[in-house]
Order: sequence, then C-alpha cells, then structure tokens
Amino acid sequence: MQPPAFPENELQRLAALRERAILDTRPEARFDRLTRLAQQMFGTQMALVSLVDAERQWFKSRQGLDACQTGRDISFCGHAILGTDIFHVADAMRDPRFADNPLVTGPPHIRFYAGAPLSTKDGYRIGTLCIIDDQSRQLTAAELRTLRDLADCVEEEINRSDQHKQEQVLNQFKSTLDRTLDCVFMFDAQNLRFFYANQGALLQVGYDLDELRDMHPYDIKPDIDAARFRELIAPLLSGERASLTFETAHQHKNGQRLPVEIFYQYMAPSDEPPRFVAIVRDISERKQAEAERNHIATLLNNILDAASEVSIIATDPQGLITTFNRGAERLLGYTAEEMVGQQTPAIIHLPAEVVARGNALSAQFGRPIEGFRVFVEMPERHGSEKREWTYVHKDGQPIPVSLVVTTMRADTGEIIGYLGIAEDITERKRAEIALRDQAERTQAILDNMIDGIITIDQAGIVHSFTPAAERIFGYTSDEVLGRNVKMLMPNPHRDAHDGYLRNYQATGVARIIGIGREVEGQRKDGSLFPMDLAISEITHQGKPMYVGMVRDITERKRVERMKSEFVSTVSHELRTPLTAISGALGLLAGDALGELPTQAQQMIAIAHKNSLRLTHLINDLLDMEKIAAGKLHFDLQPQALRPLLEQALEANRSYGAERRVTLALTGAASDVQVRVDSQRLMQVLSNLLSNAIKYSPEDGTVEVAMEQREKSLRVTVTDHGPGIPQAFSARIFEKFAQADSSDTRQKGGTGLGLAITRELVERMGGRIGFESVEGQGARFHFDLPLWNAQGPDAATSPDVSLAADAARILVVEDEPDIAHLLGLMLTRAGYAVDIANSGAEALAALQQSHYAAMTLDLMLPDIGGLEIIRQVRQRPETADLPIVVVSAKVEEGRLAINGDFSGIDWQAKPIDETRLLSMLERQLSAGMSEQTPRVLHVEDDADLHQVLSAMLGGRFDFELATTLREARARIGLEHFDVVILDLSLPDGSGWELLPEIRAHLPDARVVILSGTDLTPDETRKVEAVLLKTQVSPRELLDTLNSRIQSSRPEGNQP
Repeated sequence: MQPPAFPENELQRLAALRERAILDTRPEARFDRLTRLAQQMFGTQMALVSLVDAERQWFKSRQGLDACQTGRDISFCGHAILGTDIFHVADAMRDPRFADNPLVTGPPHIRFYAGAPLSTKDGYRIGTLCIIDDQSRQLTAAELRTLRDLADCVEEEINRSDQHKQEQVLNQFKSTLDRTLDCVFMFDAQNLRFFYANQGALLQVGYDLDELRDMHPYDIKPDIDAARFRELIAPLLSGERASLTFETAHQHKNGQRLPVEIFYQYMAPSDEPPRFVAIVRDISERKQAEAERNHIATLLNNILDAASEVSIIATDPQGLITTFNRGAERLLGYTAEEMVGQQTPAIIHLPAEVVARGNALSAQFGRPIEGFRVFVEMPERHGSEKREWTYVHKDGQPIPVSLVVTTMRADTGEIIGYLGIAEDITERKRAEIALRDQAERTQAILDNMIDGIITIDQAGIVHSFTPAAERIFGYTSDEVLGRNVKMLMPNPHRDAHDGYLRNYQATGVARIIGIGREVEGQRKDGSLFPMDLAISEITHQGKPMYVGMVRDITERKRVERMKSEFVSTVSHELRTPLTAISGALGLLAGDALGELPTQAQQMIAIAHKNSLRLTHLINDLLDMEKIAAGKLHFDLQPQALRPLLEQALEANRSYGAERRVTLALTGAASDVQVRVDSQRLMQVLSNLLSNAIKYSPEDGTVEVAMEQREKSLRVTVTDHGPGIPQAFSARIFEKFAQADSSDTRQKGGTGLGLAITRELVERMGGRIGFESVEGQGARFHFDLPLWNAQGPDAATSPDVSLAADAARILVVEDEPDIAHLLGLMLTRAGYAVDIANSGAEALAALQQSHYAAMTLDLMLPDIGGLEIIRQVRQRPETADLPIVVVSAKVEEGRLAINGDFSGIDWQAKPIDETRLLSMLERQLSAGMSEQTPRVLHVEDDADLHQVLSAMLGGRFDFELATTLREARARIGLEHFDVVILDLSLPDGSGWELLPEIRAHLPDARVVILSGTDLTPDETRKVEAVLLKTQVSPRELLDTLNSRIQSSRPEGNQP
C-alpha cells in the first residue's frame, strides 16, 4: 500500500480548511442534495464530500457509507488533493498503490474511485467530491466533466457568501443537469406540473419544455394513473421516506414505450415552493441483460440436468435438498422426487466420517460443530471448501468423491443456500493405489540397484541417498541427508565443489552436469575409489535439483589394468622377437649376407613369409582390441585422395606381382580433398587391395576407381574372383568371419581385416559396402565426405616454408582482418595455421583434425567463446588442448570461467605479438658437429639390435644400451645425434629417459621404436615413431637421415 504524500503547502492548506469552520459540523441539505444527485447520476454505491484534515478524512456529506471519517494514510482522497485533475482509479485491485489497502481488501471493498478536488478561493485543495463503488469502472470523458461540474457546485457551496452566489450555483447546477446523461425532471409538489426538465429528459419523452409545463408525471407513465401516482409520492410528502426508487415505463410523444428507473426526492427549501426532483435512467440495456440472465438461468437448469457425470446437489440454509440433478441420481441411485424437499445430505454420507470431521472442526474452532454444520462451516468462512468424502449409494455401496461445497448468497450478503458439486473419484483412487504400488516397486528397484543414486539441491545439500549409495560409500543415509555432497569427494574437488556449482548456475558452463565421466570418490573410512558419475538436472517445485548416478568401477579398472598389461606384454614380448626374426630373415632372403643355396633360399622365404603372416595376425588382433577399447587414435588432416591411392597401389604391386595380378587406378577426381588419417586410410586400402589380389585369378586385374559425388567421394576396389556367397554376405564385416574355414589355409588371413576396415572407415566419417555376384567377382566401396573448401582456411603464408611436422594452430576469429593478422604472426613463427570464422566451424575442425593449440575470440556470431571452451574441455580428445583467449573482453571471460578450466592463457586486444608468440612458440634446437652420425639404440633385445645394425650397414656409428641405467650413463658422458628408444625396458619405461635426453643431448633427435601404437600426444613428444613389426631397412634409414639432417644448421649438411 502507498500512503498519500503531503502537499508542499500542507500548513497553509490546513489553515485554509480550518478557516471555513466546516469540520465536524452537522449535515447540511445543500451538500446532501449534491451527493445524492451524484450517487444517482453515476449509479455508484457511495458519493461523498470528503475534507482532508491533518490525520483523517472527514465526510461533510455521505451517501451509502455509515462511517463519518477514516484515516488519511489509507484514504484515496489524500491522493486526489495532490493534483488539480480528477483522480480516477478504474480498478483498485489492479493498482499497486491500493491493491492491499484495507478499504480495498475489506469493507467497503472499494474497486472504483473518482475524486474531483475541492479548492478554496485561494487555490488550496481541502477535499474532494468523490464517487465510489465495489465494481470496477472506467468513466467517459463526458462523465468526468459532469463530476467536475458537480464538484464546482460543492466548491461554490463551501465558498458562497450571498444569495447571488446561490443563484449562480443553481444556474450552474441546472447547466450541469443539462449535460448529464441521465434525465432530470422537476415538478411542483402541489399541482404536480413539470416546471423543469434537462435536455436528456426532453429527448427521452420527445416534448419541449413548454409542452411539459402543462403535463403531469403520470401523463408520461402509461402504467400509472393519477391516483396511483399520488399514492406513490404520499410517503415523501409525509416525511415517512426521504426518497423513492421504482421501475416503470415512460411513453415517448410518438407512443414508443421505454423501461426506466426513477428516483424521486422531495425538496422543501424555506425560500422556494416545495418540489420534487426526479432522476430518470433508461434501463433498456439492464432489462435486456436481465432477460439474458433469465435465459442463462433456464439454460443452466438444463445444463444441470444434462450434467450426468457430475453430482450437483443444492440445499436451503437449513440443509433441506432443493436441487438433485441427473448426475446425482445416476451416482447415488435416488430419484429427485425422493430427495428434493424430503432429505438432507446426511442420508448420502457415512456417519462415522461426519462425526470425525465434526470433532476436528470443534477442536479447531473451540465450539461444538455437528450435523449439517460440518459441511457448511468452512464454506461460510472461506466461500467454498473442497474435500474428499465417501458417499453412500442407495444400495449401501460406498463411493469415494471429491466434493466442493459453495455458499450461495443474495446481493445483500444473506445466505440463501449451499451448493455441493461432487465427482466420482473411484478410478482416481484405483490409479493412486496403482501409483503407490508402482512407487513401492520402484523403491524396491532402487533399493536393490548396483548403482547408487544421490539427489542434491542447488546448494549441494543431499536430499536422497539410496541403499546402493550407502553400500558404495559406507555411510548410512541418515549420516548424509541434509549435508553437503562434497563430503563424498576427495580434495581438491571437495574444496572447489561449491564454487563449481555456483559457477554453473551463473554461467551455464558445466564440468560434469549432463556429462558422464570417471571421477574419484571417498568412502567413510577415507579410502578413495574410481567411479562412473553421471549427473542430470531436473526441476522440482520450480527449483533446480541434480540427480547423480554413481557406479563403483574398482573391479572394472582392475580388469582394464590387467588387460592393458596383457596387451602391453603381448605387444612387447611378441613383437620384439618377431621383428628380429622378420628382419633377420628379410636380410637373408635379400642376400644381404651373401648368396644362399637354392634349397636354403626356399626355406628362408617360407620362414620369412610366415613370420610376416604372424606379424599381420598380431597387428590385426591388437588393432581390434584398441578399436573395442576406443584407444585407436586418428590424426585427421585435409589432403588429396588420389596420391594416397597411388601410394597404396604402389605398396601392393609387389604382392600383386607375386600372384600375377595387375593393379589399375581410374577416375578423374585428381584434385579432390578429404579429411582422413593417411596411415589409417592406407591400412583400409591395403586390406581391400590384399583381399582383392588374394581372390583374383592369375593374370587378372584389380581396378581401383574414384568417383566424386554431391557431398562425398567414393573409392571402389573391384576384383574378378569367385565372388562372395550369398549366405555369407550378411556376416562379411563381422570379426573372424570367413566364407569357408578352408580360406584360412588356402588364402591366409584372420577374418579380422574387413571388420577393422569398416571400423576405420566409419571413424573417419565414412561408410563402407559391397556388391557381389557369386562367380563374377566382388566390388567393395567406401564413401568419404568431401573436405569443405569453405571450412577452416589454411592461413599459411606463401612466403614462409613450414616444416612438415610444424605444429598446427586453430585460430577462431570472426573478424577477417584480425584472423589474417593472427595467421601471419603464427605462420611467421613457424606454425601451420587453420582459421575458423565461427563457433560451429571451430567445433567441426576440432572434431576432424588434431591441433597443438587454439586461439579463441569470446565474441563469435553463433556460439559464445565460453560455450566453446566448455565443449572443448568436455571432450576427452581436446580436454587438455592449450587455449589462448584473444579478445577485447578478457576480464569478463576470466570472471565467467572462475578458474574452472586449466590450460587457458589470456591475450587482450590489441594483440601483443611478442606475448602471443611466447605463449605458443616452441623452441627449435640447432647445431650439430660434422662427425659421422652416432646413434644410441636403447633396446634390451640384442638380436633386434643386431638386425637393425645389419639393416643400416656402416652409415652410422650404432651403439647399444640394454637398460635405463646403462643408457643414462652413456647419455651423460657421450654425444649422440639420434636416440632410438624402446619403451619397455627391464628396469623401467623408455619415457623416463626422455627428459634426460633433452637435458644432456638438446640437439639429439629421438625416434621411438615400439611394439605398440602411440597416442598423438605421445608422438608429439619425439621426432619420429616406428612400429617394430612394420619397420623396413629403407624406412629406418630414411628416418634417421631426415632427423639428423633436420637438426643441422643450414649449410652444415653432411
């Protein structure tokens, strides 16, 4: 509620009010006449002359209100005197100044108010003439002028000093009456002839004033004759009544009848003849509305009878049933004739329920409440009551119902009866029972789940903790409920958890919510354990809640470690001797150690062939294991496809020649690019080509074709062999699938090649399929999406020559000039650069390619920079990607991130090139001596060392260290140009040696010769990686030469 303010001239205003000596005086007819007229003219409940004193408003005249004053702090008139215009409130309930005013929320329940300020001759506003109603209303402009005119009359009465002013008031009053919308007649109290009628009255009856002066009121009332008229006004003449209101009809001069409501008031001024004032209101619209209401009432009765699915029962104030609709008959089995005027609702209720409810109400209100009062006590207090009861059918069958009892009141507020509307809730009760049963079953499932479920609120307080969670963490639910969930976390997550939650609610940047990930939990005994945690957000009663599902994965991790250790052991223990065997046999087969006898050459060739077959088998098995574990890494780069196809054909020509099969490449799409991992694509092509060669007849041809489509490029490998049996087609891409077990013996292979091929193609965004007719060969094809030339732009400057292994940076910037500038800076510094001009392009590029780092603008046109950071950090493959934010809104970004993500540097615009490069630049080492290159081979298998040494011939000074300890000693004392490093050594991992190599031999290049594939991150730590089972003499020699040459200063090449 807003109390009214005080005018600036409040002291002078109060003085002016008191000078009038009008406060607390007796009522005066001159003011009462005006408020009665205002009440009738506007049809409002109340009309007042209100004078605003220091702490109250006092009513000099009041119509429709018993109180003579109210407090100024709750007054509407206190607001009205603050301005000169009429203060108009159409609906107080919708006005925030008055919605909770006690005069609005309680008696007299003001909804509409209009107050015209009353001013003294000196201009001080001392009060109002106001009209008030309990129904909302909007005054027209004409009505506002009329109210102002009446207020002017009140002002004149307040300020009048002589008879002349009285005449002015009368004339002004008559002028006001002429402008009012109601009809006003005046007629003499003795001869009953009209002597005045305002313009509205003349228009209503069609006579002019001269004609009316010869007429009586009953002359225009066809339903009332002279005698009846005199009976009507007799109580006014005798003083028995102060006014008279009745309805009748007026007849126009043309004979047309008009329904009217007439207000008569007898006036006998001391200085003038007695008269009657009649205010006549056209009630045609009201009569029409009444007719419509009667029609609606009839329609409602029909509806009540038609409402056969709802029981409607009405009673009189004493509880006797007055209405019993068809729905009640259908529900309860009684007829209306049996119930109306015969029974009370007690007959259809369970007595025990009525007594129990009566006892409860009696205790609540401190007095006995029983019988019919049980049903109506609350409705009388609150208007209505909704409650579930049990009705009793005529045959004694109980019926659960939802009953709404409403008090029916007349316009005067008097209770005229009660209405009960009941709905059969039998089905709902059955559903509730079923729902309760379902809830119990659900709870039983939750109680027996292996996974724990924990719910928390937005402050991190635990609200539920299932039995599985109790088993996982070792706490009982009572020990956890109501406490912060961070008690289940180890540090540093425990200390940071509340900050994570607040940051998510403020920024929407999630670390775990909506994402499943592995985390560490802490049991009651303090022990830590790995767990899978998935958190989802729900809304409960308008507030966010978070549901976490927890699974203890201690056993799974143990199995994974065992599996990983087994794979590592297999990789090292099988691949290492196998590499030595294959290498040695290869040297013998190639006459590297001298020509062998023919029979020996044949045996060596068989042994070499089968060692390669075993190598292939091991590689396939390990590849499938890595694919299944999601550990196969891809380095997707845009590149032309045709050179890769040519390379694949060249690599398989010798195999084709062995089987007298020709390889041919067709297709005109020579410059089309795809984004692939070249190593994995070569593996796909090798698998398809080797299969095609294997099953082709001698002197046959294997065709490789490339065909550009709308959004993809199709590669087809076709052979003319026996084809694929129809029965085998559905299983051809399954693991270990072969058309006939004899294939293994006749053709070789593991049955894994096509399964691996499909996985590799699909991981690069492609699809693979085949067509075959048995006896006519097979055509395998795979589709790869075209590299979009509109994607991330290559920003490498044509004037800068980049190393083949230069680190690639993704620049995310929507301003072309800034993007170009960043590209030039980074390219000049030796980096390969791609540019993405939007968030969508950036996310697509990160999904398709590997990047060493990313620069990021926060203000992008589609996806905000902070959202990109969140998505990048949520993806395992980019979780640790270095990010340099280059933005004009660095500080806002830091506040939003709130330290939640690591690996982020901040560069404010304008760009400081030196600082930017210092964040990204990798230092390159240079300078080597011109001596014969020295190579340290760190390997515990002396046979493999001897094979590699034989492969390299005398081009290098090749030294062996069989343990980490020996290697450390030699690195600390000797110089080496290249270190060939095995990762699995008797006394530790080869990775442990890498920091010491960098420290003691800063110019040396490191080549990993491993039995297992390395991740891209591991590969970037060294200069080259070779697989033991795939290394050839030529590849080993080229690798060592290129690494040694790349480390020498220009002009210092051997």
